[in-house]
Amino acid sequence: MILRFNIFSTILTTTLFTASGQEDNMRKNNVFIEAGGAAGIGSMNYERLVFHRNQFTLGTRIGFGMNHFTDPVKNFNPDILIPLGANGNYILLKTNRIQIEGQLGLGAIFSSVVQLNESWSIQRNNGLHGFMDLGARIRFKNGLNLQTSYTPIYHQFDFWRHWGGISIGYAF
Repeated sequence: MILRFNIFSTILTTTLFTASGQEDNMRKNNVFIEAGGAAGIGSMNYERLVFHRNQFTLGTRIGFGMNHFTDPVKNFNPDILIPLGANGNYILLKTNRIQIEGQLGLGAIFSSVVQLNESWSIQRNNGLHGFMDLGARIRFKNGLNLQTSYTPIYHQFDFWRHWGGISIGYAF
């Protein structure tokens, strides 16, 4: 029984990793600017495609966003948000000019925000939040891509905040 499982898992692993290189012309890197989204008001992001098979792709993303550039006494002291996640995309339509994808993603947001404490002095608080990403993306043949998404944020893993985002990017 254990031998059968080992053989099965070896075949499955080999098939999956071989499948990831099926299309050599697939653009595996994507940089995009997002308004709204996982990092709040705006962010710069990098996404890497790590797996591709038929209509399905799996990727990872990391971003960097800043909100509230000044603290309560107007010194430059921005809130910093770093989203880190994984997303699966399913190709819904593919022509020689565009590709339309549906996307589902999950991840975490590392935050460092400035707040006033009980004694009215400025204090930086670090936090961890979750997010989900449900959206659609249009990829053009030249690498340009546009995306819109519903991105609820699980604030400090306590309650959900409804949020969304739009982005423009370039795949290479």
